[in-house]
Amino acid sequence: MSSKKQELMSKIRWIIDKGAVHILGTNVVNKVLSFFTNIFIVRFLTKSEYGIFGYANNIISFFLLVSGLGMLSGVLQYGSENRSEEKLYFKYGMNFGLIINGILALLVFLYVKWVPVAIGGTQKYILLMCLVPLLDYVFNYLCTILRCRKENKKYALMLNINTVTYFVSSCAGAFLFGISGVIIGRYIAYMISIVQGVIFCNYKEIISYKSEQLNVKQKVGIIKYSIICCMSNALSQILYLLDVYLIGVYIQDSQVIASYKAATLIPSALTFIPLGIITFIYPYFAENNLNYNWLKEKMIVLFKVLAAVNGAISLGLIILAPWIIKLLWGAEYMDSLASFRILAFNYFLSGTFRIPAGNILAMLKNVKVNLIVSVLAGTANIFLDIFLIQRMGSEGAALATVLVVMISVVISMPALLYKVKSLKKEN
Repeated sequence: MSSKKQELMSKIRWIIDKGAVHILGTNVVNKVLSFFTNIFIVRFLTKSEYGIFGYANNIISFFLLVSGLGMLSGVLQYGSENRSEEKLYFKYGMNFGLIINGILALLVFLYVKWVPVAIGGTQKYILLMCLVPLLDYVFNYLCTILRCRKENKKYALMLNINTVTYFVSSCAGAFLFGISGVIIGRYIAYMISIVQGVIFCNYKEIISYKSEQLNVKQKVGIIKYSIICCMSNALSQILYLLDVYLIGVYIQDSQVIASYKAATLIPSALTFIPLGIITFIYPYFAENNLNYNWLKEKMIVLFKVLAAVNGAISLGLIILAPWIIKLLWGAEYMDSLASFRILAFNYFLSGTFRIPAGNILAMLKNVKVNLIVSVLAGTANIFLDIFLIQRMGSEGAALATVLVVMISVVISMPALLYKVKSLKKEN
């Protein structure tokens, strides 16, 4: 065997040993199961019920944008950088996040009582989901510990447990009890996977680690980093949530919301491809965030692979869109065709450039650029959504999403290249 082949085989074995295959495989399984979960839910609920559930879930997702004020991002970054003190960061992240998300749960309750909701019948389901912020934070916190420790196989198994449990419990719940059953199924999935996560993380070891605490400087550092990440992530994610919310405000038709939500399912589910890769590489990029040669080499490979894979997927979705919609959701959802095609193209832009660029900038601790990008894109998103939804309906919401992603890419990609080049001078 030639030296090049030996080197290639060695790299492949290293990737497998480190759990990359488990993460990517898990992301495939999870997204496929999540996708079919949504398909079954769509089939078990009427179109109007699915619109109401989608709108209620969308509002809860707004609250989750500020989950833990971004502390999970801080725990992953600072825990990866400071291995000798990772338990201190783990413990602080848990305490801080639970307080913040406890407040969020209370705010959800107050929202239902005080704020009018555009789609009638949604309030009671929002109220039923008021504990989601607490359980969601605990689940993702345990996942973050496993990621930080590079225990990718356990992390993958924990995600699988959550997804499979949610698939079974929510589909059964939708069939038996409608919207309420779907929400109860979500709670069941959280609780079962959290119990398993506590076992995987040996959480007793963390909570009993009382000999030391983070000093004021360390606390300020992780909070500052986390809040900036939170603001950046919230502003970047809000473009996917604001669409549904404003469709409800301006059109006020649960069936239009149902069709638009259906159009988003596949493009949204496919983000597992870039996100799965980012999940695996994050600790390694964080550890090598000052190594110019290493970063340059890995980034070139990353963007080439994503461009080829995502380009082929997006083109296939655009061409096959009519058959996909009829097969999965039925003829009554054909009014989502235009939105589906627009969002399929958006997946290429987001999955190839926007998601990787934003995450790598975070790995390089250049989160201020992400914040600037998110502020500009978020502001543009609000105005474009209002303008285009009133004129084009749900297709306008999809078009606004594409335009906002383009704005993000045009700013973040040059910023990333500039940041990496600046490391060459420092090295």
